[in-house]
Amino acid sequence: LVMNDNDFIFKRVCEVIKINKIKKDQTFAINSKYFKVENKIYKMSDIKMVLWRRRKQYPTAIEIFFMNGKTLFLNFPRLTNRVVADKIMAFVPRNALFIQQSDFDVCFQQTGLTEKWRKREISNFEYLMNLNIFGGRSFNDPSQYPFLPWVLNDYRSSNIDLNDTRIYRDLSKPVGALGEERLQELLNRLPELKN
Repeated sequence: LVMNDNDFIFKRVCEVIKINKIKKDQTFAINSKYFKVENKIYKMSDIKMVLWRRRKQYPTAIEIFFMNGKTLFLNFPRLTNRVVADKIMAFVPRNALFIQQSDFDVCFQQTGLTEKWRKREISNFEYLMNLNIFGGRSFNDPSQYPFLPWVLNDYRSSNIDLNDTRIYRDLSKPVGALGEERLQELLNRLPELKN
């Protein structure tokens, strides 16, 4: 497919963020059927989801999720992520499942994933991964890589009994307060943190 720049309505400079590199000064261009980044043309109908992202704590990025499972993390140093998502929303593909239009708490509530998890329709892993993804974590940005909670306490035994409550860490305490030595260190640092 060959298209020239005049075929696109909205054009802005962006950065393509990947786990191992950042491509600066790329052009993002969009029209009703296609968008272009890095001289690659994508079909709007291939978009599954668009979520807001942060780059260096600034709300200037989006992540586009495609039907084939791939993603594209784009940072727009001179725009907010809402402006770009709104432009994509104007040409919303019929098959897109979700284009973020509100902050995380409202956005995540709209997905119904918490209710699905409560009803055991999705696994703990699926729920935690969705929390990570909708919460702004990305496999494309090492500073925002998804994480899972540390729940086990026993990493030395060759066999563990998942029904034995002693193998689980005390989730009422932060990791920094586990064990007497770590707790004392945290308590000693507390006055410094208050200043």
